[in-house]
Amino acid sequence: YSQRSGSPERSQHSQRSRSQERSYQSASGSNYTGDYTGPSNVTGTDASDRSPMTEEDPDYRDKPSKAKARWNMAAVKAVSAGAIKGKPDLERASHSSEDSHDMAFDGPEKMRAPSPKKKKKRVPEPKPEPEPEVDPLEDLPTDRTPMKKLIKRMKDDDPSLTVLKLDGRKKIKPDDWEAFFESIEENTTLTHLSVSRCDLTDELAVGLVLALVENETLLSLKVMMSKRITDDTAKGFVKVFEQSNKSLKKLDLTKTKVTKKSLNRLNEILEERDEKKIREKLQEERQAKIQSMLKATASEEATEPSEDESDTE
Repeated sequence: YSQRSGSPERSQHSQRSRSQERSYQSASGSNYTGDYTGPSNVTGTDASDRSPMTEEDPDYRDKPSKAKARWNMAAVKAVSAGAIKGKPDLERASHSSEDSHDMAFDGPEKMRAPSPKKKKKRVPEPKPEPEPEVDPLEDLPTDRTPMKKLIKRMKDDDPSLTVLKLDGRKKIKPDDWEAFFESIEENTTLTHLSVSRCDLTDELAVGLVLALVENETLLSLKVMMSKRITDDTAKGFVKVFEQSNKSLKKLDLTKTKVTKKSLNRLNEILEERDEKKIREKLQEERQAKIQSMLKATASEEATEPSEDESDTE
């Protein structure tokens, strides 16, 4: 072992062991046959001729410390040679277990508790905005179909004829206008009609007002840019809307001779038919009722006597 390790301590130890063994043999007169912890290649001795060690032997008491020293020296050599992973010198081997995770020196690695996960804040999703209503008459070109064919389609309730735009057709005869307005009375397919810039008069518009008495499908009507339409036609519309027609929801009389007073009255009637505005009005009424109920309960609690006051009475 001393020859393999090459350590000066091991060679001194082996020389001491050999000298003590010779002195022991000469004193006792018998061969040493006990367990020997020193090197096996000692000259002049044989394992079969050795006797067991006793407490009187000086090496007996020193045996554990010497074995420990041999183990420590072997560990030092292993550390210096890099045999133990990640420890190039003794300074790192002597560090505390907090700085080192070597299983040979520090024991099992301490398990770290998992860090708590941070809860993500829920961002309320924005409410979708209501889509604006699209006017089907806005981008529609003017219909140039002859009035007689158009009147026939109206009377036959043509399902493809739901939106009709006659803007700018100033050459239509008064008789054709009257026949066309009469066909609106019994029609059940037309929903949007525009007769703007057609030079209509109050006399011709009478047939249009009367047609709305029986019609229940027309939702939107435009009679714009007709300078000969006055309050007489507007008053006729107001009377029909208040008494019979409940289906028309939009009426446009801009750039006519109708006064603001008549226009405001017509707008008031049509606003009552607007479903969106009806819902908004109902919500406002409900909120007002809830607030009045809360105020009533708060006033009742304030007027009621407390328990202490009732006990004293």
